[in-house]
Amino acid sequence: MGCICNSEKSLKEKNNQTQLNANNNLKLYNQENILQEAQNINELDKNNDNQKLTINKKIYTEETLPTEKDLNKKNKNNEIKEIQPIKEEDIYLKEEKEKKEREEKEKKEKEEKERKEKEEKERKDKEKKEREEKEKKEKEEKEKKEKEEKEKKENEEIQSMEFTPSNFKLELFNKLELKKHNELRKKHHVNDLIINNELMKNAQKYAEKMAKTNKFQHSNDKERELTNHKGEWVGENIYFFWSSAKASYNSGSASESWYDEIKDYDFNKGGSSNGGVVGHFTQVVWKNTKEVGFGLAFNKNQCYVVGNYYPGGNFNRQEKNNVFPE
Repeated sequence: MGCICNSEKSLKEKNNQTQLNANNNLKLYNQENILQEAQNINELDKNNDNQKLTINKKIYTEETLPTEKDLNKKNKNNEIKEIQPIKEEDIYLKEEKEKKEREEKEKKEKEEKERKEKEEKERKDKEKKEREEKEKKEKEEKEKKEKEEKEKKENEEIQSMEFTPSNFKLELFNKLELKKHNELRKKHHVNDLIINNELMKNAQKYAEKMAKTNKFQHSNDKERELTNHKGEWVGENIYFFWSSAKASYNSGSASESWYDEIKDYDFNKGGSSNGGVVGHFTQVVWKNTKEVGFGLAFNKNQCYVVGNYYPGGNFNRQEKNNVFPE
């Protein structure tokens, strides 16, 4: 019995010693690992009393060395996290975002292109319009200049003309009669007259009427009234010439005949000086008159001339304000 007890006691002590050795070995192993790690990170510090180890910015002494659990925890925190797979929803949203950004970019580029094209078109249209207007203006100025030169040449070439039924031209007759009128008006410091086609037409119509009826008298107001000036006064001069040889008319003759009444006009009085007729003269030089038209008609060896004036002269006793001396 006693031997058996001693054997069990010896076995128990042997086991205790084995466990103690194992613990010492584990402690030594852990110390070696910690020292190795401290050397790897090159953070070994020494103190006079205790040896200190710096591991991951944390100070350990021999009494507070990290345990295996601490090391395992550290290693676990330093493990690379597993990459999570991208979800299909995230891929879709990303694609939609990229698509939207691409569409917006394309839209902006298209709008910018359209804007530039519009500006370019407007610039070209403006240049074209300006060019056309310039060409039109130059053409009009050229035509006007040519017309003026032509009229000047005609006036220089034709100072006077004898009209007959065979060579009569209404426009030329009016041009020459107007020229004579304006020469006479200049003597009295009043404006030139211009031809009014409606006045010319009405004057010609009434001259033909007198020639046809062989009656030399003034027309009524309605016969010489202007379409755009209903009820307004239109003045009238008439002239008759007879020849035993043939029917003819020398341009300017009527104008000179009407003007000759000046010899009976009193400028101070503003009327006739001797009771003679002066109304034809005053109408020729009446200041307020602006437009005129003439007519000429023949009947065998007789000729009739009509002059229509707008605004009419000899109106409302205004001679002193419209008829001036030379």
